[in-house]
Amino acid sequence: MNQFISKQEALQYLNLSSTTLKKYRLQGLLIEGIHWVRINSRCTRYNLELIKDWLQNRHDPVAHQRAIEVYHLSGVHPSLARLIVRSNDSDTRIAVAGLVSPCLRPTEPLKS
Repeated sequence: MNQFISKQEALQYLNLSSTTLKKYRLQGLLIEGIHWVRINSRCTRYNLELIKDWLQNRHDPVAHQRAIEVYHLSGVHPSLARLIVRSNDSDTRIAVAGLVSPCLRPTEPLKS
């Protein structure tokens, strides 16, 4: 389940200081639109599950990228999402994911 929560809730659940959370966001370690969203100039919401995953896997970017892909495919049937994420062929994974999630489409055309 993808749950966006307030800053105060994020600080409590993640056991981080306000300064640390802000530092991660401003340094680009937490990605806007993935790990957090800006509702307006005074309101930011945080994706609890993806931030927890990033904290656990920040030294293993491949593992965290899998979690991001699953997040993007969260509206897709779970068996299809698992198939796409488990694929070792990145062109196939992106091509199949592109059919169900425009967020994962590559910037360059796939080679035929």
